[in-house]
Amino acid sequence: MPDTIGGKTYLRTEKAAREIGISRPTLLLWFRERRVADVARDAKGWRIFTDDDIARLKDWAETRREQPNASR
Repeated sequence: MPDTIGGKTYLRTEKAAREIGISRPTLLLWFRERRVADVARDAKGWRIFTDDDIARLKDWAETRREQPNASR
């Protein structure tokens, strides 16, 4: 379920990963290995994803699928 903070809607990590088409552990690995830029966090320190974040990460995931042997 999306969260609303300051009038803007955000997704949490699990839902964001599903929207991108990857698993939550894969998404967290990308952040940990700095393959992609991290996203904003809420007051509790949890990641929150905007529609723009989802689109950016989907695009990146798609380029990875097109290059199956790419190491990064």
